[in-house]
Amino acid sequence: MSVLELQKKVFEEKLLAEVVALAAPSPSEVCYQLHEMPPLYSHLRCFGLLNTYLEPSTCLELLRILTGKATLRILQFENVPVPEAGARLLAECLRNEEPPLEELWLVNCGLRPASAALLAEGLASNATLRELRLDANSVGDAGATALAEALQRNRTLRILNLQLGGVGTAGAMALTINLLGNRTLRGLGLAFNPIGPAGLEALEALIEQPATLTVVHEALVFRCCRCVFIIIRLVLHVMSLAARLRAWLRWLISCRSTTPKWFLCEAAARPRNYLMTRCPMLACFAFSGDPYESDFEALELSQKLSDNEPAAA
Repeated sequence: MSVLELQKKVFEEKLLAEVVALAAPSPSEVCYQLHEMPPLYSHLRCFGLLNTYLEPSTCLELLRILTGKATLRILQFENVPVPEAGARLLAECLRNEEPPLEELWLVNCGLRPASAALLAEGLASNATLRELRLDANSVGDAGATALAEALQRNRTLRILNLQLGGVGTAGAMALTINLLGNRTLRGLGLAFNPIGPAGLEALEALIEQPATLTVVHEALVFRCCRCVFIIIRLVLHVMSLAARLRAWLRWLISCRSTTPKWFLCEAAARPRNYLMTRCPMLACFAFSGDPYESDFEALELSQKLSDNEPAAA
């Protein structure tokens, strides 16, 4: 194969590529020429740009070219500053569904509540987006409320991530109220947000609705672990009571042939962990040790007192 044929093959494969991912292109010339790359890919479906600083004008031009690709379905920006004009352009893209994006990642892109509100306006009438990630942006309560109101009308979004978004109790309450009637959202990421007790209680009520919605927040995870711990303690307590009852029944069956007046029960290893119990015509024992201890020994010490026994006929 000649050099020209090899170059032609490489160029054709490049044109047919569907996924392009760039991470921190170091030369500044490359950053300024990013807008020249997307038109070369006629089958581009996924474009990802990570850890790259772009001037607002360059970023806006790149977004304008990317949103003009009819084949684009996944757009991922991470650690790339996106100006408010870029958020407005993406909102228009979501509203018109041109291109029909399925995933939109804007992670740590410096978005403010106004940018989140713009995206919410486009999301309200969108019917193609399945996943929206706005992690590590200053979304705040205002942005979360706008997104919550948009989800009242949207019926296609399945995953919404607002982790490290500065969402407080007001934002959590707004999400709870507006998502009660939503049956399509499956994942809501709210980890590392300063949500108060009232907001957490509202989110717990949201989780209990019939739809299978998973809400991610560290406080909810701790509460679930605490509930599991309480259940384990109850199970252990029930097992301890069952062991006591079983030991008492064994003793009662073994003593059916005799009728002692009383028994003196004392501990062989830990005498202060057990009580001495006297009961006429019925023998029973009790102990005051820790119900979760498993190293105590079963006690069997019975002795008739000759002076209390009735005289033999």
